[in-house]
Amino acid sequence: MNFQKPNGKRVTEAIVSVVAVGAGMILSKGISEVIPVDNSIAKKAITGTLGLVGSTVIGGSDAIAKAGKGLCVGMAATQVVEGVSEATASLLPANDGTAAKRFVNAALGSNGSGSTLAAPRRKGRVRRRLGTVQPNEFRLASPDLMSNGVTSGQYQMA
Repeated sequence: MNFQKPNGKRVTEAIVSVVAVGAGMILSKGISEVIPVDNSIAKKAITGTLGLVGSTVIGGSDAIAKAGKGLCVGMAATQVVEGVSEATASLLPANDGTAAKRFVNAALGSNGSGSTLAAPRRKGRVRRRLGTVQPNEFRLASPDLMSNGVTSGQYQMA
């Protein structure tokens, strides 16, 4: 390995590779979802294997070949990370706040954020006649709609 000065061709190749890997990551989640198997770890294994095989059979050095290979690598990498995360979730130590346990839980996807690769998207604010309501907040039009007189409050997502 040697480091070279970046030029236009190398920058373009790097951009193509990064975009292709990102597209493969997104594509793999869709493919995994439509595989007609009940076991989610098996779905991830199948999709990851498809990505691995795809990346080994694509040859060539042109931009399309590199993009195809990057797409397959992104598919395989995503499914390996998510499969390992799901398989090890029950084996992880409880996150008691120490740096080591926080690191292990976050690295293997058990930090409560859902997917290991992307935090859940927030849909934004919900606008209603009563004003701006945050996604985890509720408001009722009048206290007589509830027997205990609560008109607003917070709830936790399960």
